Amino acid sequence: MKNVALVTTGILPVPAVRGGAVETFSTFLLELLNATGRYQTDVFTCADERLDDYFYENARLLQLSYNNMDKFKEKWTGRIRRRLNIRMGYEAFHYAFRRCFDQKKYDLVIFENCMRNICAVERKSREGVWVYHANNDLETFIGDKSVLNLKNVAGKCDIILTCSNYIKNRFQPYTGECCIETYYNALDIDSYNCKASDDVNLRDRYRIPDTDFVFLFSGRITPEKGILETIQAFSKLSKDSARLVIVGNLEDNIVGDTSYAKRVKEAALEENVKERITLTGWIEPEEMPYLYKMSDCVIVPSQWEEPFGMVVTEGMIMGKPMIVTKSGGIPEIVDESCAFVVERGETGVSQITDGMRMLMEDRERAYEMGHNGYKRVMMHKEWQKEYYLENFFGILDRNGLSI
Repeated sequence: MKNVALVTTGILPVPAVRGGAVETFSTFLLELLNATGRYQTDVFTCADERLDDYFYENARLLQLSYNNMDKFKEKWTGRIRRRLNIRMGYEAFHYAFRRCFDQKKYDLVIFENCMRNICAVERKSREGVWVYHANNDLETFIGDKSVLNLKNVAGKCDIILTCSNYIKNRFQPYTGECCIETYYNALDIDSYNCKASDDVNLRDRYRIPDTDFVFLFSGRITPEKGILETIQAFSKLSKDSARLVIVGNLEDNIVGDTSYAKRVKEAALEENVKERITLTGWIEPEEMPYLYKMSDCVIVPSQWEEPFGMVVTEGMIMGKPMIVTKSGGIPEIVDESCAFVVERGETGVSQITDGMRMLMEDRERAYEMGHNGYKRVMMHKEWQKEYYLENFFGILDRNGLSI
């Protein structure tokens, strides 16, 4: 058996017992590698009590624990970073990972979306294949995805895989002779099969009449996700039969800024929309297919360059017409047969309203767009979990990196 190291970000555990998009993709790889019976996989993950319930025949979950020296280094580098206003640096996970990683040789090492993990270790030989799998755009010169770190990664890795052509094009000027290929994020299609009757139950829960046209937003409640722009667009609809359902945690912002969530709440409680907007709060991932099923249209109004856009493929596989912004990797997923692609900013607000109005007034077109989106996902095997590992090794083979 070949020895494989799957190096997680160290932020959330793998398997993805606490959620996380990148952690979900890492879990896909873990499960698929294990199922082949050809690889022995070591998963380097942060510790979590929920992982104690998981067992894989051909994989080990290495829950990294931190000693006092790791914590000491983290503490003092943290103080230096704050003093110099540097946002990213090594943490206890990286020190523990380096200590554990150096004890064994691997035929394949997959680093998931954290450049600092690669920067923390030395590549002592060219034996084995090192892969960096990127799911985020470049950041400032002091961020994890900085140009400086990317150059370090390109020097150590045999290939860089990016979640979209957009990210590939952003990275390419800094990767030198290192191979770089697009490796799209995948969707577990089987998990989106839900009973037709369950959407009625959710409408009852949220007190939404069967005749209402439901627009769905799902995502982080942060400025780059564009929820305020969506509310502004929705407020211009005069029809009482329109409903906007907002799925997202308004109480716990991952960047520690609750002011934006407060503005979203205030906008949703404006007199002209408060009876037509539903704030669900956090929804467990396994319940999301039923939210999609309940909706008539999914809106992805990103105001930044979206690296890929999983909500887009999720909405499409559920047969929903899409309203999306022209950002990052999203235009690689949709076309005009299944989505209204709008601009960002103030121009986009009025375009979102136009798209909403058109779909409400022409339900036949809405159904056709949704059906086209479903067919589009089914046509693209690279977006499906079933082919996720096959695509991975196919890319390695094309670049002479077979193991």
